[in-house]
Formats: sequence, structure tokens, C-alpha cells
Amino acid sequence: MRMKIHDCPGCSIGHRRRQVEFTVAANSAIAEAVNGQRSLQNLYGRRLAASVEVEQDIARALTRSTSEDDSHPAPIERFRLVSGVVATHQSFERGAVWDLFENREALTAEMMSLVAARLNVPAVA
Repeated sequence: MRMKIHDCPGCSIGHRRRQVEFTVAANSAIAEAVNGQRSLQNLYGRRLAASVEVEQDIARALTRSTSEDDSHPAPIERFRLVSGVVATHQSFERGAVWDLFENREALTAEMMSLVAARLNVPAVA
């Protein structure tokens, strides 16, 4: 299965939203593990409750200007650049990115092990 994000209207916004949500949730889980000296919980299964702060972070991520540190134009600039492109054909495969991996559990366990090792905290088995 191949996902064609470039053919998916709104995917950039959805991707950026999920990126902000993941960062907030992951940072929260990491802080809980490091500060509480307890096992690191699964970063990939956490979901955030809707909050004003998260919505503000998402809005900032989508509307920020391109900086010298960026390897690509900021989202707002990308949206502007492609707004005049006329597409004659739009198709994309629907599904979760996790569907692209044969063994989600093994990948998650490996990533959690790496993060926990760098933080010097135990990972949940």
C-alpha cells in the first residue's frame, strides 16, 4: 500500500495537527517518566483531550513563517504555493499509516525501547 499524500487535499493540515498532538502527548509522557522515575508509557498510543493550548499550538504551527532553520517552506507558504495548482485527477488510498507496517507492535516496542534507553528510564514491557 502506498499513500499519496501529495494528492490528498487537507493532508498537510491533518499531518501537522497530528505532529503537534504527538509532540505534546510524547513530551507529557516523557516528563511523567523522568520526573516520576517510572516506566515510560507507549508514546504511540496516547491521545490528547481537546484543549485550547493544543489548538493554539496547531494554529501557530500552521501559520508560522519559514525560518532559516527550515529545510522546506513553512506550511502557510506551502499552502500559498500550491493554491494555484489545478489538478485534473485526485486519488489516494485511505487508511492509517500504521497499516503500512507488517508488525506495529514490534516497531512500537523497538521505538519505545530506544526512547527509554536514551532517557535512562524503564519502558513498559
